[in-house]
Amino acid sequence: MQKLISWIKLLPSLVEAVLHLEQAIPLPSSGRAKLDLLLDIVRAFYDTEESVRQDFAWDKLAGLVTAAVARIVAALNKLGLFRHQEVVGRA
Repeated sequence: MQKLISWIKLLPSLVEAVLHLEQAIPLPSSGRAKLDLLLDIVRAFYDTEESVRQDFAWDKLAGLVTAAVARIVAALNKLGLFRHQEVVGRA
């Protein structure tokens, strides 16, 4: 139960991280790169914070972050918070 509570406490920070990354990198079709950047940042924290390593194995934490970010992005897209630009000249 403690792990679930810890995870729920992280969700607002993930939403903020997604919003900040979208604002900082407003490039179309760059979602994978933004997710990789977020995972790299989470990994850096994970590697230095022993308490997180005790709560979550990296593979599980990365999977949770990836799944949560996908759902956050889908919800924000549905709400119209992200504006998608048509990519011109791409085949």
